Amino acid sequence: MSAGALDAVEARALVAIALYRREHGEGPPWRLIAKVTGWSEDELGVRMRRLRKARFIWFSLEPGSVRVKSRGLKLALGQLKDQR
Repeated sequence: MSAGALDAVEARALVAIALYRREHGEGPPWRLIAKVTGWSEDELGVRMRRLRKARFIWFSLEPGSVRVKSRGLKLALGQLKDQR
């Protein structure tokens, strides 16, 4: 997978993260992201770092810091729309 592409699970994860942040005022716990995506803890770390490197998301070590950047949300929504 290229650095500028998302698979279907990543696209759904980005939309879910954005919606969670909008509803709760902070990003979701990583364990929740792992649960809804089916990713193991190791896979979650790899995927989240890849998404950050691609500038689709941003996060720090602070709990609740994960947020979807507009570029990532636009790509995810477009990809999910195309899958319908």
